[in-house]
Amino acid sequence: MKGFSKGEKDLYAEVSQIKVRDKRAKQAEEQKTLDYFTQKMSFQGMPVPTKKAENKANFGMNTELKLIEWEKN
Repeated sequence: MKGFSKGEKDLYAEVSQIKVRDKRAKQAEEQKTLDYFTQKMSFQGMPVPTKKAENKANFGMNTELKLIEWEKN
């Protein structure tokens, strides 16, 4: 850095250190986010409701007829 004063050289050195620190912090944050979502995805394939067959069989039926009077409200 020919032609720069000592203060300017210090300034450029400090700015480059800040940029490196910010880049490392951003990478650490991205890694933390990736780790979190990798941990959250513990299921294999598509989740399927457990009552799918029962719901399909009861589709269109009036379920209120099956309820006891005090359960309707």
